[in-house]
Amino acid sequence: MRKSWVYGLLACAAMIGLHWLNGQPSTPGYIPSPPFDLLAHFAVYGVLTVLVWLALAGRYPWLVVAIVAVYGGADELRQLGLPNRDGDVADFAADLAAALTMTLSLSVLRARNLLPAWLLSER
Repeated sequence: MRKSWVYGLLACAAMIGLHWLNGQPSTPGYIPSPPFDLLAHFAVYGVLTVLVWLALAGRYPWLVVAIVAVYGGADELRQLGLPNRDGDVADFAADLAAALTMTLSLSVLRARNLLPAWLLSER
C-alpha cells in the first residue's frame, strides 16, 4: 500500500473522530477554557493538516488548506445546532491559521529539502 493512502486513511479517521467528539452535546473536560481552547483547535487542526498534506504527498498545497478549512467551517456550523455547543468564528480562525501555518511550513521545508526522504517516499 502506498504511504499516501495510509496518510489519507489516517486523515479520514481523524476527521471521523473529531466529528464524533464535536457532535457530543457537551464536552466537559475535553476542551480547555478560553483562550486555551484556541490553542487546542490550532494543535488538532495542525495535525489534521499534516496528515492531509502527507496524503497529497505535498502536492496541491491550496487543496490541503481548502480541505481543512471546509472541514473546520462545517464543524463550527454543525455545532450551532447542538445543545450546549456553539460555533465560533474564533475557533474557525484558529483552524484556518493552523492549516495555513502548517501547509506553508511543510511546503517551505520540502522546497529546501529539509524533510526526511522516507516521509515523502511512496513506499
